[in-house]
Amino acid sequence: MSKFLNGMQRGIWTFIAGLCVLFSAYVLFSGSAQWTQDCSVYANMPVWPRTVLLLLSACAVCGLFYHLGKRYALKGEKSNFLLALAILLITFVLQCVYVVHARALIRYDALNVYTEALALFSQKGIGAEDLQGYFARYSNNTFPVIVTHWILKVLRLAGIVKKDFENGVLVLQIVNVIATDVSYLGVILLLKRYAGASRAALFSAFMLFYPFTYVWMPFFYTNTLSMPFAVWFVVFFFYGLEKARQMQHVLRMALSLILSALCFSVGYRIRPTVIIVAIAAWLVVFLADREKERERKQAVHLLTSEEALSAESIASATDPGKTNTESVPDPTETAAGTACGAFLVAFLVLTVILLFVLSIFTKRYLAFDQKETEFPAVHWIAMGLSDTGTFSPADEAYSMSFATAAERKEADWKLLKERLNERGAGNVAKLYLQKLALTFGDGCGGYIAECNRSETYGMLWDVVYGVHRDGVMLIYQAFYLATLLCMFLGNLLLCKDTGKERPPMRVTFLFFSLVLLGSFLFQMIWEAGTVYSIGISFANGVMPALVLPALYERSLSGKEIKLPVKIVGVLLSVASIIVWTVAVVRTDYVDVVMSVDQYLYIKGDAVALTDGQTITQSFTTDKAFGTIALMAENPEGEYNDSVYEVMLIADDGAVLETYDLAGAEVVSNVFYPIWLSDTVRPEKESTYSIRLTKKSGTNDLIFLYYDTGLYDAYPFGKMEGDMVVGEHTDLTFEVYWREERFE
Repeated sequence: MSKFLNGMQRGIWTFIAGLCVLFSAYVLFSGSAQWTQDCSVYANMPVWPRTVLLLLSACAVCGLFYHLGKRYALKGEKSNFLLALAILLITFVLQCVYVVHARALIRYDALNVYTEALALFSQKGIGAEDLQGYFARYSNNTFPVIVTHWILKVLRLAGIVKKDFENGVLVLQIVNVIATDVSYLGVILLLKRYAGASRAALFSAFMLFYPFTYVWMPFFYTNTLSMPFAVWFVVFFFYGLEKARQMQHVLRMALSLILSALCFSVGYRIRPTVIIVAIAAWLVVFLADREKERERKQAVHLLTSEEALSAESIASATDPGKTNTESVPDPTETAAGTACGAFLVAFLVLTVILLFVLSIFTKRYLAFDQKETEFPAVHWIAMGLSDTGTFSPADEAYSMSFATAAERKEADWKLLKERLNERGAGNVAKLYLQKLALTFGDGCGGYIAECNRSETYGMLWDVVYGVHRDGVMLIYQAFYLATLLCMFLGNLLLCKDTGKERPPMRVTFLFFSLVLLGSFLFQMIWEAGTVYSIGISFANGVMPALVLPALYERSLSGKEIKLPVKIVGVLLSVASIIVWTVAVVRTDYVDVVMSVDQYLYIKGDAVALTDGQTITQSFTTDKAFGTIALMAENPEGEYNDSVYEVMLIADDGAVLETYDLAGAEVVSNVFYPIWLSDTVRPEKESTYSIRLTKKSGTNDLIFLYYDTGLYDAYPFGKMEGDMVVGEHTDLTFEVYWREERFE
């Protein structure tokens, strides 16, 4: 029986590793050959050169941390642990400096969560009609609203958040930094305990230079807020199981049980994908449990120690001819197994109780029955089978058209079945692979779309989010591809386990690989989107920390990598960096000086600007500008006969520009640029106004605008006129200076 279970364990181990090899190779290739168009240097380069260059850049990153890891390996455990903590502290300081100087603003889901969190200070609960019914549909974001509300409430009482919430977004961005670094700390402790402090230090160093650590910090949302709960669930879960197996320190085991269940429950309520981490942990428990049977009479850990067991030591520990442990039950081992089983059962029971309590707690903040209004899970699975598998306004409108939960669920199931039948198995598989490439091929996670609004639009914004962002994006993608390359190589080592020798990779690596693999599989089925990849960035960072040391401890061939191979690798890596640098330097960027970028609007609720109506939008800037861009919906398209007068007015009332905007020229939901006859060059910070008035025509344009409730998304101006819906209403518009327009 034991031989059968051991064989099954090895089979599962190899199967998982094989899947990881295939998926990581596919995503690695997609991220190299079919990366984003937001990086102009990459987009303008032929496919194969840019593919090879990105792969070589990833190798360069691996080479750098390969040699850094070798230096750390010479240090002691205590020195490396202190080094890991010191690097984390430096990271925290740099993150805070970055957030304060970036002055990034929020949009989309993060903006909705923050706005509703503020609303809870003046209303009894989350309403079904709040933000156009957003929380009635998206029940997953109600608990994050409550968490955000309590964070603001506590920090406001402490005097950190101002009474008028003027600094509320900035404070939450610092909280986001803390949440991210707490998750890093948890990973450091895991690696120290189960893989050695040298790997913990290498992880800390990798995350110090990983651009994710900085560019995503202004994004306070569930992706990053859930990370510390996911990681610390694992820390407490494994530690508690270890104490249960050792049958020591009952109080520590009980405390770990409570904390692990609490971390999982809160993390799951913040972002349900935390369950992927839990599934990975339970799979590792099964695989590691079989390892313990092969290592009986030795110190037992859920994850392997710094030194991997050799094939001979395993054979001697399990050979019945030598020890006869196969035929004689070990009472200690049986008791330890019972203790572990009791721990797991207790965890499940406690988790169910905590999730129920959190559900009751959440309902206290709801002013409606969310079960009757929320989208069912099948809605997102059906949406995942749309043309692109990404967010679909049409699918959202379809689900919203049904009045009851039962009707909505039935309709979405029907839509899912129709799409499955229409596509067939082959096309569904093809779409899922496209979604995998879309979500995980772009290591940057689409940070430009989420974080590119700023209060200042200074030099930092320009090189990270603006026209000159190519350098940062290339570094980000190279680091990300390096993590995928390490995932590929590490699991290739796991696949080499033939049963005659143990794989050189640790069970620790298997766990983090499972987290990544689970995320790959989930997003293939669910709605796709680049932003969904960032919540597992901690697992990406672990890959180099575990795999690169294994390459100098034992390479794929079982021998140290030879010097000529290293020299060739260094030369090719340096060459790739030089080529990218030259390409960026020689690129003729069209400079854009941004003053305002208010790409926000309320879908479907804006009112047309018709005869006799006028709207005015003020803005403040100290930068020169020559273009004003407006966004509108044009139902009639090229047949729209309307004409609107657009006036730019200075603070003293002087009319600086008048422009007749023809409705037929406007494309729906696309910025329409109005080029001024002369560049406006304010001598100091000045206020201007854009005035829109309909002049003629039987058709109308619907100029897009938004209202963010209690939060002023654009505090440097406001919209006035007939369509104003609240105190913080603003037009969707841009103001900038573009170099090529005035050369």
